[in-house]
Amino acid sequence: MGLMRRLEVDMPGVLGTTGITLLVIGLAQLAPAAVAFATGAPALRLTLGALAVVGVAGALVPLRRQARKWTRRESLAIVLLSWLGAIIASAVPFLVTGNLGLADALFESASGITTTGATIYVDIDRLSTVPLPPEALAAPVVPALHLWRALMHWLGGAGIVLVVVLLSPFLEDVEALRRTQRAETSLLTERYRGSTKATMRGLLTVYVGATTVFWFVLVALGVGAWDALVHALSTLATGGYSNRSASLGAWGNVVQLVTACFMVLGALNFALLGRILEEVRTEVGRTAAAEGRLFAARFALGAAPRLAARGLWRSGEARGYLALLLAAAAAIALLLATSGDPRYRGAGGAWQGAVDAAFYVTSISTTTGFGTVDYTAWPVACQAILLGLMVMGGCAGSTAGGIKVRRALIVLKYGYREVVRFAHPRAVMPIRLGGTVVPEEHVREALGFVTTYLTVVLGLGLIVALAGRDPVSTAGAAVSAVGSVGPGFGEVGPVGSFQAFPGWTKLALGVGMLLGRLEILPVLTACVPSFWVRRGARAVAYEPPPAA
Repeated sequence: MGLMRRLEVDMPGVLGTTGITLLVIGLAQLAPAAVAFATGAPALRLTLGALAVVGVAGALVPLRRQARKWTRRESLAIVLLSWLGAIIASAVPFLVTGNLGLADALFESASGITTTGATIYVDIDRLSTVPLPPEALAAPVVPALHLWRALMHWLGGAGIVLVVVLLSPFLEDVEALRRTQRAETSLLTERYRGSTKATMRGLLTVYVGATTVFWFVLVALGVGAWDALVHALSTLATGGYSNRSASLGAWGNVVQLVTACFMVLGALNFALLGRILEEVRTEVGRTAAAEGRLFAARFALGAAPRLAARGLWRSGEARGYLALLLAAAAAIALLLATSGDPRYRGAGGAWQGAVDAAFYVTSISTTTGFGTVDYTAWPVACQAILLGLMVMGGCAGSTAGGIKVRRALIVLKYGYREVVRFAHPRAVMPIRLGGTVVPEEHVREALGFVTTYLTVVLGLGLIVALAGRDPVSTAGAAVSAVGSVGPGFGEVGPVGSFQAFPGWTKLALGVGMLLGRLEILPVLTACVPSFWVRRGARAVAYEPPPAA
């Protein structure tokens, strides 16, 4: 009772709101249970596991009080506990089927929900943690778990936005949670539809619509409907879980390049994509009113690419990101063509090198992590470029991880400004992105975040090194986990796995994934005892702020 009187947050309300996240996860777990039933696999355990998660959610949700405004502290608590709850609940299908032990299941679920894509499975086709002979058959439950791995990515890619949309009927102040998104890797970074709720609906429309379109495109390219579903769910979430050990290498160059385009889509700012979609809708609506629907349909086919290109060009972050992808792909393609590797000799080899370079530059920079070939066999210069892309990640407001292109550009321009100021101390040089001046507050935030990010990567690397891993694998695992990338270098490269790591190391890497997904600061803030408990002041019973 004394502790409750000293709490700085309304814990019953926070836990009740977190329960809605568990409800979403539990209901989603009924999908793999249905697949297990349809394929003749034992579905009872999956069903009971899903119902158990729903039962826990049902016990927590009634704790929520009437609709009211949340404080920033409570918003952060909801975000953190929602993600922790989602990770724990998402491990249930692996545990109830006996497919994984506790540490492995938590690692796989953390990797799935945070859209990292790292795995402990050695054989993806049969979801085995040990090598199997070619003639060995997959367990009947494997298709259901393949679907669950992809669903974890898709739900995690939507991030807290999906939860907030579900919460919004119960909250009066959605804006409080929206402010929290500034410190969390989420689709919601700005409003472009007037209200927060309308913007969230627009962002989810883009997310769901792009996933659906990609599924149809893959099917049209000859990919099976089931394979297309798994990869469509993973791609737009920039996750990287596949149901094939060969990943995207199981298909040809056309499928790989088309997938690369959709990976880039997932790494762009979804608010920017939403604004572009709104512009297209507006132009088509005006044309339909003036010229008729048939002419408007023809106009849309020509106007959409033009409006999309104009919208992307107006964004300094998107423009810089796409230019960087082209430059990195060209550099790696050139290095491969001159490497002496027989696979990349001649005109045909140079083309294959260009495809492999473009695919991996996209896969790594978007932090998706799909694979085709083993890039750890490439020249060291190619791997160095990929390492830089791992650290940088995608655009703000996307499903990608990393420090984000916007922050990287701000830090680079800050460094240039300081060099010039060293020679001209009185020079006034505001930092601009896309023609807009970046406030000094945002500059400080970018510098602070990048410093903290690199410190966390270094700290996690030291922890992993205690397990006796080699330096290359250690660095690759730390960068991959915090950056939500998936594959790393050494034994955790694109053809490796994290299975050989000790259990406590896997849990540490899982924490690193959560830190990276929540952009570090909210998690570190919640580690301070005064975040939760009032200290030094007179203990009084907690009273939530009155409803507006």
